[in-house]
Amino acid sequence: MWLVETNEKFRQIVKEKGLTLKQAGKEVYVTEDTAKSWSSGRRKMPLVSLELLSNKLNISFKKNDYLVDKVSEKD
Repeated sequence: MWLVETNEKFRQIVKEKGLTLKQAGKEVYVTEDTAKSWSSGRRKMPLVSLELLSNKLNISFKKNDYLVDKVSEKD
């Protein structure tokens, strides 16, 4: 599974779109706690979730683009 570090940018885009973390999580079918862990940087966001969120919010998710800081593969 590919994971993405997005914490600061994730928080920023959620705020810019006027969403709560609960609403952002609901957009990608995860709990508020999971969205909070992405936002705080405790957990990395799965690439598939990032792709889904970017499609729903009409934002780019490509590496070195607005949302993505670092992409890594989970062992």
